[in-house]
Amino acid sequence: VAQEKGCGAIAALAQNGNAREGIIEQGGIEACLEAMARHAEHTPTQKQGCLALKEMAGSLEDRERVVKNKGVKIIVEAMRKHGQDVGVCEYGCAALMRLAFDPPTAIAIGNEAGIHDIIINAMKDHPLSPEVQEEACWVIIFLTSDKKHEKIFIKGGAVKIVKEAVERHFDVDSLQEQGRMALDNLGPKGREESLKLKRQQDSLKVEVG
Repeated sequence: VAQEKGCGAIAALAQNGNAREGIIEQGGIEACLEAMARHAEHTPTQKQGCLALKEMAGSLEDRERVVKNKGVKIIVEAMRKHGQDVGVCEYGCAALMRLAFDPPTAIAIGNEAGIHDIIINAMKDHPLSPEVQEEACWVIIFLTSDKKHEKIFIKGGAVKIVKEAVERHFDVDSLQEQGRMALDNLGPKGREESLKLKRQQDSLKVEVG
């Protein structure tokens, strides 16, 4: 599908700051979202589209542009329909993480129906991918600054899922950090598990040292 290649090309070019600005000015965000909406059943297009959106969501203005054009809904739908594809989940979570960075766009993500289940299911479905686990933890971190989302994630089993991710990927330092940060935002039980994991990690470092 030509749209897959187009989104892939935009994603690659948008890694360069100067090129990214030009792409966005020429309607790159809208083009990717349109491609994803038109080819909702085509997994590679969804994967490359999510990656492109992640690369283009570099500023508050750009993130607001994604949200304004129903980008959150399109990303969530991609993850819902293609949740078994690790790339869609990784890049989808990464795009949502970028969008959740600012309170105005984080609110739009939090208001999207089913967002909490989408994030938790991505972690459940791809336990061996540290990338999926870490990007999902970032989304949890940003959204749980609002107590409402903290409660929903806790009810959905996020404490157990995040704890298992940290335990499974003890050799990925960045995931250790993001996982414990997410747990710290998930109520007393989450903070308790975060402290236990920190002690385990410190103990392992002493043994290795």
